Amino acid sequence: NHIYLDGSGGEQSADPRIRSCGCSWIQIIENPTEPYSHIGMYGSAAGYQTVPRSEMSALIMFLYFVVKRESYHNDNIQTTLHVNTDSKIVFDGYRQGRRLHSGVLAELWFEAWEIIDVLRERGYSIRLYKVKAHTTEDGIAKGIITREHCTGNDIADHWAGKGAEINQ
Repeated sequence: NHIYLDGSGGEQSADPRIRSCGCSWIQIIENPTEPYSHIGMYGSAAGYQTVPRSEMSALIMFLYFVVKRESYHNDNIQTTLHVNTDSKIVFDGYRQGRRLHSGVLAELWFEAWEIIDVLRERGYSIRLYKVKAHTTEDGIAKGIITREHCTGNDIADHWAGKGAEINQ
């Protein structure tokens, strides 16, 4: 099953003076009666309110969830986490690996890599994928995105927006 991350600048995203950001992660679960049932978390992003920081906050929120839910993991089984983001910054930063990150996201990358190290010690591997943001039926028809990824990303976007509303 795939995990979907998203961050949102909320309704006031264009104005940094009053912007309030939110973040979320979701996982669509199999449910024959409700095709897009899902679980996950959402909340407001801490610190300076930028969308890239909220996208990183979504990743960190999910990683902490996995660390705290250790009972779900069997040490004898290699567990791969399939994580999807529509954020180029998160995707590119993860692909760079644990190199020294600088700039406004540096402390968040440091935190993320510390959690990733713990998960790897416990037998997890993480595959991060880039999905197209804000797609429609037309994007699905053109093969730009699958229905599953479009739906997962849309649901994560919805909850990230709700997270942004918390502090508005």
